[in-house]
Amino acid sequence: MKKIIMMLLFTVIASGSLWANPSTHAKAAEDLLLTVGTKATLEKAIEQQLKIQVQSTPDLIPYEQVMMRFLEKHLGWQSLKGELIRLYMQTFTEAELHSIMEFYKSPVGQKMVIKQPELIVQGTEIGIKRVQDNLPELDALIKAESVRLKKK
Repeated sequence: MKKIIMMLLFTVIASGSLWANPSTHAKAAEDLLLTVGTKATLEKAIEQQLKIQVQSTPDLIPYEQVMMRFLEKHLGWQSLKGELIRLYMQTFTEAELHSIMEFYKSPVGQKMVIKQPELIVQGTEIGIKRVQDNLPELDALIKAESVRLKKK
């Protein structure tokens, strides 16, 4: 019995769960989020999304500032920070967060931080163009499905 207790104690200690420090784990998660530019990315995404919305619906122009305040309140860094930190803490150990941070602090990691938003935009544009180029196919599929559903 004593051996079992000792083995269990050793397993718990070896796993680090007794020594885990939630505050340093949370700090590591927040540091990583800031290092990869999450705050700036959220701000830019809100701005771009609102710009697209207003361009597609000009009637919203008078309400642009109200919408911006709303989006910043509910989708801004201060609003999402706690939940994002918890998400990263659930997904990565503190040691893993530090390892990931080492990469992002490296020259190639910094290049990734700078280039990733551009790559996401370009990737999104590829997807949008692919869908637009194939809209006639989608229209035909919808028409065929509509005919099939009417026959039921």
